[in-house]
Amino acid sequence: AASRTRELELSEKAAEADRLRALLDFKNQLAYQSVAAEVIASSPGERSNTVYIGKGQDSGLHADMAVITPRGIVGKIIAVFPHSAQVLLITDPSSGVGCTLERTRVQGVLKGTGQPIARLHYVMNDREVSAGDLVLTSGLDQIYPKGLPVGTVAKVTKGNIYKDVSVTPAAQLDRLETVLVVTKIETAASAPQSK
Repeated sequence: AASRTRELELSEKAAEADRLRALLDFKNQLAYQSVAAEVIASSPGERSNTVYIGKGQDSGLHADMAVITPRGIVGKIIAVFPHSAQVLLITDPSSGVGCTLERTRVQGVLKGTGQPIARLHYVMNDREVSAGDLVLTSGLDQIYPKGLPVGTVAKVTKGNIYKDVSVTPAAQLDRLETVLVVTKIETAASAPQSK
């Protein structure tokens, strides 16, 4: 039994090393600055739509910074403490993310439902949207960098004016361990102007 426990410990360490390597590879590919942080707690209650990370004012974090993983966006910082910060997940009803559908470039705003699924709002009935379509960040909310994975369209039905579009988040929000906080987005405005 002792050797089995040891095996499990080693495979868990190897899995963690792989995860961190993937995160660092992703961090190095990004065109903007970011800080890695461990998820240290989630809010009590089964419909937890916030998590806490182990970096805060000590790492230069502040409210409205985007929190992401290699798989997709997680949420944004809503409160910062000396050594930790609270992150509002994209599944929270008060969350909003500017989005674009990869295939058709149709735009909408992703809002949480309090459930593991989110909804893409303000997509007109005449716009083309299909289950399986990839949803990316549009960058229009000035929080999330453009072109990051948000999720996949799960279901589409027509409404009065707008379609009802359900989206499954790309990031595993119920199993977050290490995330990246985007500390600086290079926009066209902040990039050095060439004469």
